Amino acid sequence: MAGVRVIDQSVAALRDFSARAGQEPVLSILIFHRVLDLKDPLLAGAITKAEFSRISGVLRKNFRCFPLREAVARLDAGTPGHMVSITFDDGYADNLELALPVLRQFELPATIFVAARYLDGGIMWNDVVGEAISKTSKHSLEHDILGGSILPLADVEQRQRARKEAISALKYLPQIEREQLALDIARLLEVPPRPDLMLTSSQLRTLAADPLIEIGGHTFSHPILSCVDDATAAEEMGEGKRILEGIIGRPVVGFAYPNGQPGRDYLPEHASLARKSGFSYAVSTAPGAARSDTDRFQLPRFTPWRRNPLQFAASLLNMARNR
Repeated sequence: MAGVRVIDQSVAALRDFSARAGQEPVLSILIFHRVLDLKDPLLAGAITKAEFSRISGVLRKNFRCFPLREAVARLDAGTPGHMVSITFDDGYADNLELALPVLRQFELPATIFVAARYLDGGIMWNDVVGEAISKTSKHSLEHDILGGSILPLADVEQRQRARKEAISALKYLPQIEREQLALDIARLLEVPPRPDLMLTSSQLRTLAADPLIEIGGHTFSHPILSCVDDATAAEEMGEGKRILEGIIGRPVVGFAYPNGQPGRDYLPEHASLARKSGFSYAVSTAPGAARSDTDRFQLPRFTPWRRNPLQFAASLLNMARNR
């Protein structure tokens, strides 16, 4: 308990210092994807339920957490203070099964951006590749897309490297080709794609019915928008929004760009398309914090990779202080 008190006191000191630095509205938007029961060394970006619980406790005690829709409204109104909003991308089933109980425990709101195509048994191409490399009994992977090289899979470190190289090789290919190659890799490694990784429509309705949860759009099939024409991008945004609204029975007002790096994964014209598609705001994956003058259709977000509660809080506050 003494250690917890020290952490709380340290975080409070950091928070107070940040508050004294200025009274303008500042919004830190946090990105998460999956929440796991146990640590998986091949999923460096995923957080365990225990880690998420510790971080949630820090957020609850030391920060002012708002639903993202409300936080954007407070930015519009010029309401001073540092706000934090939690978001999850893609629409994984563990957001309901593991993340929601923690959010309820600490009474923290969150927005879940869902790629509608993968509901009800679908799986994203990168997860096809990642699951195959993680679970295969094979000791190597050889595929033409890898430039003829053979990727060894004998241990965790080699599988980490193989996963990164395979996903990087496919990432910016045309979508249909990328998905087919992912399936080819899964077939070579003899690991069929999982049908239960993503949310079902019923699970999505359960999430949307919870007062802590807002559902946002993430396109229909998660293309990198800079790699498709404007008509396809507009269709992806609009179709994803329409499907989600049909399932949850209410407007979907927030949007997250797939991959989300400005200038690489989406372009300024896509921000205009998001507005025209009926969204009220959109989020990127550019690191930083939003302020009153930030484009509401290019709100920055970041992942605080630190799992230690004090380091997590410090990184969050440092990002908020920097312009």
